Amino acid sequence: MSRSFAITTPVNTLELAGKASGEVTLTVTNQTDRALRGTARLVPIDPTRKEWIRVVDGEEERSFAPKGTHQYKVKVDVPQDTPKGAYTFRMDFVSSENPDEDSTPGPAIAVKVAASAPPAPNKFPMWIIPVIAVVVIGIGIGLYFALRGGGEPAAETVDVPDLKGKTVEEAGGALTALGLASRMGEVKDVAGAKPGTVVGQTPAAGEKAPKGSEVEINPQAAPPPPPDEVAVPVVTGKPVDSAKVALYEAGFSIKMGEPKFTGGAPGLVVGQIPAGGTKAQRGGVVELLAEKESIVVPSVLQKMVQDAVVALKHAKLDWEPIEEVNTSVTAGTVLRQAPAPGARAEPESVVKLTVAKAHGRLVLVDLPMLRADLYKLKLDYANVTEVTPNPGNLSSGGSAMVKLSYATQHGAAARIVVTPLTGGKLSPGGSAAAVQTGKEGKGEVSVAIRVFTAGSVKVDELQVQLFGPKGEVLHDVRKAVTLSYHGTFIKKIIR
Repeated sequence: MSRSFAITTPVNTLELAGKASGEVTLTVTNQTDRALRGTARLVPIDPTRKEWIRVVDGEEERSFAPKGTHQYKVKVDVPQDTPKGAYTFRMDFVSSENPDEDSTPGPAIAVKVAASAPPAPNKFPMWIIPVIAVVVIGIGIGLYFALRGGGEPAAETVDVPDLKGKTVEEAGGALTALGLASRMGEVKDVAGAKPGTVVGQTPAAGEKAPKGSEVEINPQAAPPPPPDEVAVPVVTGKPVDSAKVALYEAGFSIKMGEPKFTGGAPGLVVGQIPAGGTKAQRGGVVELLAEKESIVVPSVLQKMVQDAVVALKHAKLDWEPIEEVNTSVTAGTVLRQAPAPGARAEPESVVKLTVAKAHGRLVLVDLPMLRADLYKLKLDYANVTEVTPNPGNLSSGGSAMVKLSYATQHGAAARIVVTPLTGGKLSPGGSAAAVQTGKEGKGEVSVAIRVFTAGSVKVDELQVQLFGPKGEVLHDVRKAVTLSYHGTFIKKIIR
């Protein structure tokens, strides 16, 4: 349970000394750095009765500034027939925002009753009227003689001693020795004074006071209790929700700091202030730093650079090419990537692609165009990844399977058309094959290319076109192939 408030009092004993009532002052301090509102609750401890105690200097519920204080004056009224003894009560303080979880018990205060006061008479005694008359006449006669120089001497006075710096008990003893009584006044806070010592008095030191009169003393306020410090739980590496629960249960408040990227899974705590295992004030704030949202880098190894760019762009990553001479693979093939596949990267961060090129040739001369088409403007792209067989010697009507990869911002509303070409024109007896794109707008598809001919036809190129919803050409690319068709199939039918 947290304790936002501290309660102190300069004295823990209230001497009634034959009187039926007395007062004690308690100081309540807001220990936090934020404004709070709280309520005082007077708690009688048996046999003390609840109706004997009450706050007399304002509302029980009050607003506190950060680190602010309020003083509560509690009056104790003891019935006249109360037996001699000590009666105890305390004042607790409860947060108005969270009364069930944030309350502070105050110190116990003992009220000492010296003896029962005599009960007041039920009726006014009529016989006292003549007595009063005689007394008045006597007073008048006394005044007459006093004015003429006779009569009784004036009441005896004493010099009020300097009580500052003495403890409350010492001050009370010094006054009693001079025939004076002490009365507890308002608690004050004077810099450098010791708690429980006198820092003010009325009348002041050196003034005359009749014997038997009261001197009001002002005690120094007690300092707030030391902060309740506890160990901060170690929550680094835990999911944020689990970390919050652990800190709440230890009595701390949580503040989320700016997320950090360390390469780990999002949603984990990667830092905390104060550090786990150190001591901090219960009810204080622990700042948590969570792993920043990131992207798992896809594998684009062994892909053609165009397909690699599409895959990275779909993953919301940028790219940067590095050319390297390599004749063992097709020019334009991605040899290496950094970060590696499966690593995490921040959105729009750069993945470096090492791309194969032939000796003395530039593979990426069209990179500015590629960047404009795929990265800056749109994601509409289709490319041939495999043709089987290639080269191929096929009978009329035989099929060559063409595998395609594509990406489009139009989802399932686009279509891919593959056309066999001979010398830049539609191959004789050939026809285009079409396939619809998927709803995710990216993926791989396969189509079959056929040529029906009675003679021989050589297909030297495949034209791949990506069409949009309105029939517009979104992407147009050609792939060199070697496919030979002959008329065996037709001749068999004719025979």
